[in-house]
Amino acid sequence: MWKAHQIVIKKYSNPSVFLVSFNKDSDLYTGMQQGDNGQSLVLGGLNPDGTDSYNLLSDMCLRASMELKLIDPKINLRVHKNTDLSIYEKGTHLTKQGLGFPQYSNDDIIIPALCAWGYDEKDAFNYVVAACWEFIVPDVAMDIPNLGALSFTEAMLRALYSRNDWNGFEELMDCVHQQINIMAQELTDSVKNIYMEPSPLMYLLCKGCVQSGRDIGRGSKYNNYGIHGTGLSTAVDSLAAIKKYVFEEQSVTMEKLLAALENDFQGNEELLNKLRYSQWKMGNDIDEVDELACKLLDWFA
Repeated sequence: MWKAHQIVIKKYSNPSVFLVSFNKDSDLYTGMQQGDNGQSLVLGGLNPDGTDSYNLLSDMCLRASMELKLIDPKINLRVHKNTDLSIYEKGTHLTKQGLGFPQYSNDDIIIPALCAWGYDEKDAFNYVVAACWEFIVPDVAMDIPNLGALSFTEAMLRALYSRNDWNGFEELMDCVHQQINIMAQELTDSVKNIYMEPSPLMYLLCKGCVQSGRDIGRGSKYNNYGIHGTGLSTAVDSLAAIKKYVFEEQSVTMEKLLAALENDFQGNEELLNKLRYSQWKMGNDIDEVDELACKLLDWFA
């Protein structure tokens, strides 16, 4: 007699068939995300004994993703200091397909971070990556990392429009910090009493729920809810431009900048191009700019 797992293995013995099955129902999102169901497949990773779990099946899935060029599932490669160079090389071939993945998750950083956050070590080693690249632990956790979102760009704009008589860039940054705190408090207040609808199926699949007689929203081992920080690079690029052109070079006044923003840069195309094509941006290996990103993230955390 065939056992259930044998049937599954026989049906999906070709990884391409398995990957295609992720796309049988592609109407979860409409508009620009149509066909993107937000499904993630994690390959490889460090085992507690120090070995790597990347194996033949992992390799087959990676190759199938390259051949099919499908949006789902998104491939996430768990890597560490001893990951073989050949795995990175295969990953770059998938990157060349232009799908926006694989993502590389550094076990040497993530596993200790999860332990510091309160996860048991054996659970931290079993982490996976959700569709928006958050780290979650299956089987024992009800982790929802995206209950809401704080926009760094919105915090910057709130600070900018609050006044225009800044005594220096650091004073502006202090105001941005205050706005992040205010927005974070607003968001946490809005979700602190959130109620999770019962899910009998998830209840059966999550360890601890049956034993405790409680639904997954209350009975799982971990219940960590989180809020996204969005628009980081946009906020950093904008703040870097303000620092350089308004406060350091003083080639643009704050009044002119705010007026241009109000009119979506109509009549100020020269200023728009100056800001848009400046190399003074995040990701260009400019420490002073990247430090702004670190500040925003530290304040958000």
